[in-house]
Amino acid sequence: MRHSRPLTFEGEATAEIAGEFFDLEAGQATWAPAGVPHRFFNRGQGVMRIYWVYGGREVTRTITATGETFEHLSTHDRGGALTT
Repeated sequence: MRHSRPLTFEGEATAEIAGEFFDLEAGQATWAPAGVPHRFFNRGQGVMRIYWVYGGREVTRTITATGETFEHLSTHDRGGALTT
């Protein structure tokens, strides 16, 4: 089973994984199994940076609200940083 393991590099995060909430600080990690809805919130005042480690080379994202699935880092990937 593929999964992702995000590591908080900077700031303070709250992870919601399968409806449970976990507070994370710089240097802490969590695990999100494939197919389980998960998201991360910046709960601090500063920048939050997360480093993702995936369990395979073929990674997709599925937007829970719409059911859309697309390849990670593709032109349809909406999970990246916003630019101005």
